[in-house]
Amino acid sequence: MRVASTSTGAPNPVGVENHQIRRAPVPRQRPLTPRSFPKRHYVCVHGVELDQFGDVVDARLRAWNLAYEELRTKPVAMHQSVRDTYFAPEIAIDFVSRAWRAGSAQQVFELTPATRDRYRPDGAVAYFNVLWQRVGDYVVEVGNDLTEVRMLQMQLKDHESASATAMQARIVAQERERIARDLHDSVIQQLFASVLLLNSLAGNSSSPDCAQATQRVAETLSQVITEIRECILHVRETIPSSLEMELRDVVGFLVGATATRFVVDIADDVRCDGEIRSNIRAVVRESATNAVKHGHAENITISVVRSGYHVIVYIADDGVGMPDEPSASSGLSNLRGRARSPRRVNDREAA
Repeated sequence: MRVASTSTGAPNPVGVENHQIRRAPVPRQRPLTPRSFPKRHYVCVHGVELDQFGDVVDARLRAWNLAYEELRTKPVAMHQSVRDTYFAPEIAIDFVSRAWRAGSAQQVFELTPATRDRYRPDGAVAYFNVLWQRVGDYVVEVGNDLTEVRMLQMQLKDHESASATAMQARIVAQERERIARDLHDSVIQQLFASVLLLNSLAGNSSSPDCAQATQRVAETLSQVITEIRECILHVRETIPSSLEMELRDVVGFLVGATATRFVVDIADDVRCDGEIRSNIRAVVRESATNAVKHGHAENITISVVRSGYHVIVYIADDGVGMPDEPSASSGLSNLRGRARSPRRVNDREAA
């Protein structure tokens, strides 16, 4: 915990003269203890610097809790300038200015590998909802970690997608059954009646040429009947596979937040129902996140192939690899659980 007791001199913002700066006084306040806020939920207090027109030109740190200190990669010190220490300082100053004028402002801030020189995210990507609140002559910054909430939202989206896929499969199966029934009960019967009629005409015809032509037509129709019956018996589900699109959506948040490049390759003979698709998405999300978070991978290849009655997911990357003793939080236990359960996707660990 740090609390300012006096105001010290500090470099002026660029283009602002000494007589143009007014620093707010430091109030008496209780220290902010780490127990006051949950871990990963930080709070800090900024003293605001205004120019001669009353516009915010900078803000300097006056107090903070332990979570804020742990989030920053560089040492935290009293009177640190937002303009000098924050990632995208102009954006931060803009939110300070909004809070100063309107009383409060809300910001959603993502911590990614691009911000690692300033912040220390607990994972590949972290999402914070930041409240900038004016309190007297100060602006308080409160950051709430929303990473778990965002992950839960993505999982919910996966479940909704799996339910929609299952419903679509049921509708298509019902329609296929209706078409097969109509073909058998109506079309085949009519064709068969036509074959009988043609055979009868061929047998009663006095012209050999006409009888021969009629017989050829009857044989052709018989062949059509055979082919239709084979289609009914061996018809396959032909729903266009959108698994590649689903997996690209799964890794989309990593593509947008990191410099990692992804290649997704789905074999043509892969057919999955909603349950298998849901497990493949979960495996790919967990594995890709681990590759970026723990392995610092820059290139990841995701391949899905079929081997007999099994669907195999291969994930290869150019990261540093798994540690000798991976922690329980790596998610490997969840991946193995999905792979070994009935009707679940198999996972293979690439060397």
